[in-house]
Amino acid sequence: MKFLSISLILCISYFSALPLMAQVGINTQNPAGLLDIAVSDPFNPTPTDGLLIPKLEVFPAVDPDSAQDGMLVFLNNDISGYKKGIHFWDDDLKQWVGYGGEWNDGIVTQGRGDFSNNLVYARQAGINEADVVILDSGQFGIGTDTPEESLELKFPGDNDLQISSVSPPNAPNLIFYTTGGSSFTNRDLLVDNDDIGYITGKAWSGSSKTSDVSNMKMMADGNHSSNNYPTKIQFSVTAPGDNTDSSSGMEMTIRATGDVGIGTEDPTQKLDVAGSVRIRDLGAGAVVSDTNGNLSIGPTTVAAGKVSAAGSAIKITGATVSNTGVGSYRVTFDSARAHSDYIIQLTIVRCNSCGASDDSFTVYYTNPTLTHFDVHTGSN
Repeated sequence: MKFLSISLILCISYFSALPLMAQVGINTQNPAGLLDIAVSDPFNPTPTDGLLIPKLEVFPAVDPDSAQDGMLVFLNNDISGYKKGIHFWDDDLKQWVGYGGEWNDGIVTQGRGDFSNNLVYARQAGINEADVVILDSGQFGIGTDTPEESLELKFPGDNDLQISSVSPPNAPNLIFYTTGGSSFTNRDLLVDNDDIGYITGKAWSGSSKTSDVSNMKMMADGNHSSNNYPTKIQFSVTAPGDNTDSSSGMEMTIRATGDVGIGTEDPTQKLDVAGSVRIRDLGAGAVVSDTNGNLSIGPTTVAAGKVSAAGSAIKITGATVSNTGVGSYRVTFDSARAHSDYIIQLTIVRCNSCGASDDSFTVYYTNPTLTHFDVHTGSN
């Protein structure tokens, strides 16, 4: 017994003094590394043929240090900034890092039944709580893992979309390309009133997203054919008391003819307004146009009335009339005009009960000045 005890002590002491260089094999007698785990049948594995690492519901409240650099854990569920899966401690970054590259698989229940719940997400963006995901059904979410459309950008505050370019004239384009037909491989021409594209505004109802409350819609303005693609643009907004932009129809339309309609969807003139029109910065008076189409306020009436054949004034206002000779009269304004380029309108009223008369004469004016002008009817 003493011999065995001494031998055992000597044996333990001997191996304790040697450096440990062993390779460990599990289910194999010939380990190919420091740790080699084999399964009994790689082509027919059992449900328990695998390696389980420590599972955590949350990460430790106290971060590991350099001694744990590379330590593996399995996160059982999604937590703020991290997704379920294998993570390792990166002591250089001082943070847990999801294992498996930048893109990881995940499952998030979507609000739309035609969207897949399966997706891949960008790991680094998720850590910063700014989700970037691609659903297996092809939709893209930036700032959200539940996109409501094919592409959704969802960030609070300043959430602009910018398209930058260089070297004009190749400026950026926002292109809406729509065809008729049943599929991309079975396209057809558009027909009258087919939609081409929208720029749409929605709002918050207090409980959910509203339907369209403002719209700019591009449409076919007639049936399309070879080298003939008439289009129109319609604008619509939501009036007070309404809940959709379609409640009161289109507010403005630009037809393929170039005609613009305000308050009408079918303009027939270059500007067709269904309602009253106000032109600001114009004073009171009639609106007149010059030969170039420029609008301005026409002259106001400063004198009006009738003059009898005898030269006496009847109901005249703003001026006085005097007979200066046979068939000649002078109309003198009560106050001088600012300029002599005023409009004079003369009208002859025929007399049906004057006895013998000569109706062959004409009336005309001469000598318009700031204070008066002369009217002539000839000797009759």
